Amino acid sequence: MNKTVTVIIPSTGNPLCKHSILSVLNQSYTYTRCLVVCDGSKFYSKSIKVLSDCLKDSSSFSDRVDFVALKDNTGYHRYGGNRIYACFATMIESDFIMFLDEDNWLDSEHIAHNVSTMVNNNHDWCYSLRKIYSKDGTFICDDNCLSIGEWGTYDLSIQPTYIDANCYFYSKDTVAKITKQWQSPQADILTYRALNALNLSYGCTKQYTLNYRLDGNPISLKDDHFIEGNALMLKKYPTGDYPWLR
Repeated sequence: MNKTVTVIIPSTGNPLCKHSILSVLNQSYTYTRCLVVCDGSKFYSKSIKVLSDCLKDSSSFSDRVDFVALKDNTGYHRYGGNRIYACFATMIESDFIMFLDEDNWLDSEHIAHNVSTMVNNNHDWCYSLRKIYSKDGTFICDDNCLSIGEWGTYDLSIQPTYIDANCYFYSKDTVAKITKQWQSPQADILTYRALNALNLSYGCTKQYTLNYRLDGNPISLKDDHFIEGNALMLKKYPTGDYPWLR
């Protein structure tokens, strides 16, 4: 039986969400659904417009998209979509679940690489690597200094070891064990610690298939963090033979 996947996208009606949704619906792995959650009634009209624009591109997408509108906003005080992730992840019956912010997007092979990594290795969770883009969608660099998992970050005094929220890919059973961590603005760091404490089987796809857009919020890292961080990591691995790619 083919494994099913659901991607949860919290939305405030940002026009960039169209790109995010379509990147899910255009996955090469066709057993993929998209759950769009409108984060509060004040964003309903804009969120509906984004979704309608997506469905205009292809009516065949409609049977793979679910839409839920919340009355109250949950993303205040830097929570972003974290509370939506925590709540809806436990309600989904798909075999695998991942989270996607409305300003980020996936390469067309992203889900296929993650499913293959999970199934072929019998993992409980896995993660992908990411490419970094400016707010206007200009490519900056691959991230070889922050969201790389067990190999740390370029400066642990600035940023502890973590994996970006959108790079995680969970089995249904695994995501149910870590929803508490998602009720925090620092959920990606807390989730990484919780998963390690559970001692579950995991791996990396070794593919840069998650596209991360900078300046999504007031505390978003700037491009120089990645450029300088990558340069420091290259000094540590001067041949470019990064362990997260082996």
